[in-house]
Amino acid sequence: MLQKLTLTENSAQLSEISSKLRRSKKIIIVTGAGISTSAGIPDFRSKDGLYDLIKQKYPQLKLKGHELFDRLAVNQSPLHTEAFCTFMGELKKTVSKARPTRTHKFFRKLADKKQLIRCYTQNVDGLENAAGLEVIKVHGDMNQLICQFCKGIVLFDKKYIRTFENGQMPECPSCSREENERREQGKRPHKIGRLHPNITLYNDFDDSRGLQIQKYLCADARRKPNFLLVMGTSLKVHGCRQLVKDIASWVHANEGIVVFVNRTEMTKEWNFVFDYQVMADIDSWVELVEKEAGYDKIQALIDFPATKAGKNGRVRKKRKTKEIDAGIVIRFIRKENGGGRG
Repeated sequence: MLQKLTLTENSAQLSEISSKLRRSKKIIIVTGAGISTSAGIPDFRSKDGLYDLIKQKYPQLKLKGHELFDRLAVNQSPLHTEAFCTFMGELKKTVSKARPTRTHKFFRKLADKKQLIRCYTQNVDGLENAAGLEVIKVHGDMNQLICQFCKGIVLFDKKYIRTFENGQMPECPSCSREENERREQGKRPHKIGRLHPNITLYNDFDDSRGLQIQKYLCADARRKPNFLLVMGTSLKVHGCRQLVKDIASWVHANEGIVVFVNRTEMTKEWNFVFDYQVMADIDSWVELVEKEAGYDKIQALIDFPATKAGKNGRVRKKRKTKEIDAGIVIRFIRKENGGGRG
């Protein structure tokens, strides 16, 4: 049964969580927007956040916040596309200024101590990678742009930020080069694709990212995780909700514990999924855990050159595995595949 805790009370239970986390060698972490707010990246739904900024600039559209992450809404009209581009430009500018928080560095410490099986993040800010942590990016990466036509990927740098801030999608440089070559050779023209951030939007129908996540989940289940830590997410996006429920069931089958840390209280449907809910500022809880479990004595390797983040998000050395079981966690990709921040 769920136990609800705060930092000012329930010290015995908090110490128990810290102790179990310190002893675990098979931790899985799932994160959302709340772990990055102290880095200066606001939760989109907060007052004066990026949603409100775009609504004020485009009042005639009467946009709901989530529509800025909806593929169908983005393509509804030229003005909708302009609002989307402006939003992405502002978001990227904010992300570029951010630095890893205490929480991001704590995850890196867990990885360095070989305690972490994997970290799944709904965030697109790339702060986990900036801390040298390999993660699975459930909703993609704001540091990359992808061509809608050729699927080529380029770095989302300053020149592209300005284009998006002006409400435009830049042309794909690869498509442009190919078109110039065709023109010189007297060949018929081809389509030139447009670049957009390499993130998942609502009503995206490309299952490739979901299929990759499915493979990692299958591999993680075989590792028999015994500690699930969910932090800074509202648990409203279907894909993440199902991911958390599936991992929690594995952890409980392995006699482990499932912990939720967030400022706001979750709904009653989660009462039998989580063992503990810690209602607190996330960095403050991490500080407490570090002191109680001795992590504060460890210098995070974030102070040294970061390790290169691998494609598979695995923290430990990759091992040869058998072919992934088909059909497991297929629900993750068959329902609404949500973008944005959790």
